[in-house]
Amino acid sequence: MSIHHLAYEAQAYLFENALNAAGDAILITDTLSGAEGGPHIIFANDAFYETTGFSKEEVLGKTPRILQGKDTDKEALKRIAKALELRKTIREELINYRKNGTPFYLELVITPIKNPQGVVTHFISVQRDITERKQKEEAIRTQKVLEELLNFRLLLFKKLNHELRNPLNGIIATIEMLLQEKMLLQYPETYRRIEILLQASKQIQNILQKNIQIQDNYTDLPVHFSLFPIKVIINQVVSLFEPIAHKQNKHFSLTFSNGVPENINSDEVKFIQIFSNLLHNSIKYSTGNLIQIAVSYQQDFLKVEIYNDSTPFEEDDIHKLFMPFSRLSNKDDGMGLGLTIAKQLTEQLEGEISIVPQKRGNTFYFTIKNHPLLIKSFPSPIDLSSCLEDIRAKKYKVLLADDHDLSRRVSKMLLEYFGCQVVECKSGEEVLQNPDIMSYHMILLDIVMPELNGIQTLQALRQKYVSLPPVIGVSANILPAQVKTYLEKGFSGFLEKPLQKNKVLEFLVKLNVSPFHQSQLN
Repeated sequence: MSIHHLAYEAQAYLFENALNAAGDAILITDTLSGAEGGPHIIFANDAFYETTGFSKEEVLGKTPRILQGKDTDKEALKRIAKALELRKTIREELINYRKNGTPFYLELVITPIKNPQGVVTHFISVQRDITERKQKEEAIRTQKVLEELLNFRLLLFKKLNHELRNPLNGIIATIEMLLQEKMLLQYPETYRRIEILLQASKQIQNILQKNIQIQDNYTDLPVHFSLFPIKVIINQVVSLFEPIAHKQNKHFSLTFSNGVPENINSDEVKFIQIFSNLLHNSIKYSTGNLIQIAVSYQQDFLKVEIYNDSTPFEEDDIHKLFMPFSRLSNKDDGMGLGLTIAKQLTEQLEGEISIVPQKRGNTFYFTIKNHPLLIKSFPSPIDLSSCLEDIRAKKYKVLLADDHDLSRRVSKMLLEYFGCQVVECKSGEEVLQNPDIMSYHMILLDIVMPELNGIQTLQALRQKYVSLPPVIGVSANILPAQVKTYLEKGFSGFLEKPLQKNKVLEFLVKLNVSPFHQSQLN
């Protein structure tokens, strides 16, 4: 054996060991295409066998087609075949299959190998298992799609919310005006029913308003404490859902245990949202006719339990139901956020929420903490009722800007109740075109208007006039941060839609005692 031959064997041994030491799978093939439709494998390193699960006997002499399956990208295979034909290097990502049939993502680089004469005699393929990376990328893409879908649905929800609140505000204001009719006092039962209708409408209004906050950031909402009649509120919510239950041939059983206080100091709107969510779910998924509601109180905590006949949940699955996008049923067409939001709200009220499976159903329950009242002294309020006739005699001139016809009509009706002379505008542009701005005692600007919104209209007015009558912002959005922004933008005050009689009267009383613009408004 010659020295050259020994040197060649040593070099080949070194080459093979180097390839086997590589972390990536490596294949070497010839350039021939056999009956199986591809070049034949003449070498595979140890990493290849570990990755694919094949043995040497199952690989050597075969083509790389043994790794392909139903999800292997056919277009990528065509590009590889073309590159081999042209004797060019190619990089691709595709799905291949292990011996046991499980797929894995592969990043491969195929490079032609030339002999001393420059002729391509073999191909070397370096292959990297990128399954973990692709799974992470897929998870990120899926999360992004879910977020985009959720953002779209939230945007749609906000649009619908705004469109729903305008007619709802009109309903509430109209009912409030109706309750002022003295003739109704002759019909106490009718009066009581209209009051219930008003309470239910206001509950819907509060829920819509709070939903905006919740959908924006339901994990970080301020708690607004107030003392509210808990038994009255619970009965009102139950009354609100009774028509829905009756329509499905279901009814409620409501019991209060001894010790439940008449009033609770907590966040009334958040409580209503939690209770309404669980009550609605119980109606929706109960297979029986009776939904039992039990309210108890112990050690500063109010507890509400709602039992319904439905398929008992597995203990291991209960915590999943409070996770985002989880649904109580495959038939549920909701977003899967209701219980998640309820859980967040309950925790904000320093309580807990869960489900207790029963033999023939499930009991949903939640608790909230009743906070002790802090004694404060408040200034004596203005006696508004004594000011009414005086305000009516003033016949204040008010410019009212609102693009929503019903909302504008209801606001005008209330202002006219106070003796105001109301001039209507349907847009910010109409306000700017009005030549008598300085003749008004007060200007009401709806914040949400097309083209020029309330803030932009006010800014344009301030550029046009040295001074202005009081300009009041009007909107159904009453988040503290938003109100602060409106005031910082130069509004003299802010009124919530629908306009409330006492709030409007309070503004008119303040206007009455203020010397603002008296010289120009005589």
